[in-house]
Amino acid sequence: DEAGEDISSTKLSNTIKNYKSDLCSAVVGNKIYVFGGNGYEDVDIFDVETETIANLSGIFSKSMGRNMVCEAIGDKIYLIGGVIGSSYSKEIFIFDTVTETSTTSEKTLYLEMSGMASVVFENKIYYFGGKSGSLLKIVQNYDPEKQYIGGGGASIPEPRSNMSAALFGSKVYLFGGYNDQYGNSSNTIMCYDIDTNTA
Repeated sequence: DEAGEDISSTKLSNTIKNYKSDLCSAVVGNKIYVFGGNGYEDVDIFDVETETIANLSGIFSKSMGRNMVCEAIGDKIYLIGGVIGSSYSKEIFIFDTVTETSTTSEKTLYLEMSGMASVVFENKIYYFGGKSGSLLKIVQNYDPEKQYIGGGGASIPEPRSNMSAALFGSKVYLFGGYNDQYGNSSNTIMCYDIDTNTA
């Protein structure tokens, strides 16, 4: 920031319906959709323009997990994996923001897993690392149109979960994350190139 400039944030008067953590969210249009956390089946919808919030209950056929992948492509939001109770999930839920309904994909992950980092590139969802009992090094992608999950044999250099992912061009940069089962954090930066399928 410029010298002497104050940067502030605002706590809004609105709240989500339930006390939740380990959520995921995605933006479609002028609305932010918030899912998951502590086994809830609802979705909170925050309108950025009006700063109002709505809650839809009974949308999903079962409880949502914690630490899911949550990415929007077009009008649909894809919720992948997560932890439900004490069990990892390999399911993919699809939320349609137009009809405000959900379906479950016929395609599932190869592993029950949570805590993956993710980005969208050319209408595919790429996800990295995660946890399935032990930490993972995998790189996989989900193509919603073709209902296909691919991996191409690539992996990230070190197993990680709960990383932050950022897409720049065709390269995905992965920051930090947990590097063991005990919650010890990492300060590493890893890079995966989608075009060359290398990390």
